[in-house]
Amino acid sequence: MKFEKSCGVIVYRRNQEHIDLLLVKNRYGGHWSFPKGHVEGNETEVQTALREVREETGLEVEVGEPFDAWTLRAPGRRILGVDFVCRWRSGDVRLSHEHESFAWLTLEEVEAKGWEAEPVYRKAFELVEA
Repeated sequence: MKFEKSCGVIVYRRNQEHIDLLLVKNRYGGHWSFPKGHVEGNETEVQTALREVREETGLEVEVGEPFDAWTLRAPGRRILGVDFVCRWRSGDVRLSHEHESFAWLTLEEVEAKGWEAEPVYRKAFELVEA
């Protein structure tokens, strides 16, 4: 069985009135989600999180604590995932070839969409607000 490790990143930024969460739309599947990808070589989880955000959005972030871990079993492989909440530091979004669109949304806007990743965003938001 093949073992893979993946890191996801919920990027947020604070405005005077609210907190925005970054979502990216996958070009191939059409789904909205957050930057994520597989650990490469001897990378740490934090290095993977930084690289994935940079590659997929062009943003510089401050990596916060991991807030979610999960396991996915698929035929012939098992994936361990770790998700981080990260504060936007600088840069404008420049999407990679993997994505066709992006949006900065409040938690209420994310919840209104009813997307699959909504519980993960809610969990990250609660951590940011604390």
